[in-house]
Amino acid sequence: MERTLRGRVVILEEYCKGCACCTQACPQELLRIGSHINPYGCSPAVFSDEKGACRACLHCARLCPDGAIE
Repeated sequence: MERTLRGRVVILEEYCKGCACCTQACPQELLRIGSHINPYGCSPAVFSDEKGACRACLHCARLCPDGAIE
């Protein structure tokens, strides 16, 4: 029986300063810096996983210096 783990990343845009640590940490390359600006003048990260490739490894959340990823 094959078991798959699928994750969902939630970016707390009000805390994200767009440092891109999470984009470097994701082995599946599912995170990128967005094109919109948050109220603090930063471009927060954006999670996109249309194919269900996220395996909930939490590398992005562990490396986020602002605790902006759940």
